[in-house]
Amino acid sequence: MSEALLQQILNEVTGIKSDVADIKQELSDVKADVSELKQDVSGLKQDVSGLKQDVSVLKQDVSELKQGLQKTNEHLERIDRRQEGIFEQTGRLSEYHAETTAHFERLQKDIEFTYQKTAMHDLKLNRIENIPVQQ
Repeated sequence: MSEALLQQILNEVTGIKSDVADIKQELSDVKADVSELKQDVSGLKQDVSGLKQDVSVLKQDVSELKQGLQKTNEHLERIDRRQEGIFEQTGRLSEYHAETTAHFERLQKDIEFTYQKTAMHDLKLNRIENIPVQQ
């Protein structure tokens, strides 16, 4: 082979070596990027796992809140029923009080009337007794 051909092959091989070195560098960069992506995916998986656990805890909390709300509603219903009973009893007691007061007022008027009648009767008797008897 001739010297010129050899030089040309050497130049080509040197170019190829340079291209291979560049490809190796780019491959190394790609491997680093892939490694970072794997780490990011691993972090995302951990985050998703944590979110799933958080959602599970939230579901349980919501379920407990619903149960508590149901108990609170039942308790409020019982309080409402008791309150209605108290209102009814208060109404009945108010009516009874009004009736009793009215009876006492009538009784007082009856007593005053009786007292006045008795006083008038006693007054008439006194007048009659003071009249001299005619003989």
